[in-house]
Amino acid sequence: MAFVDEKLVAYYSLKQDGESLWLDNLWVLPDFIGQGIGKQLFQHALERCRVRGVSILKIESDPNAQAFYEKLGACKMDEHHSTVDGQLRTLPIMVVNLQGRIATLYLGDTLK
Repeated sequence: MAFVDEKLVAYYSLKQDGESLWLDNLWVLPDFIGQGIGKQLFQHALERCRVRGVSILKIESDPNAQAFYEKLGACKMDEHHSTVDGQLRTLPIMVVNLQGRIATLYLGDTLK
């Protein structure tokens, strides 16, 4: 969590899925976007993954956040398609390889 003047302005959460971790949430209040808070929280999440021995962090990103995650080292590996209120919604599935190598192929839940 991130606080400014004792006000909660951002947070993230991780979700365990078998041996994988997903970035379940990373939210920053609009008035605080662009101040580096999201980047600091993301880097903290990566460090938590490393401490837990996780080599891949997965992210189901909002399309508007894809460039943010790419700038911080994530790669788009797939897409999740769904329908919301009758409208097709496509969310990029992204991964960060915490061992420093770029993942070249993503098949379901398996990186090869």
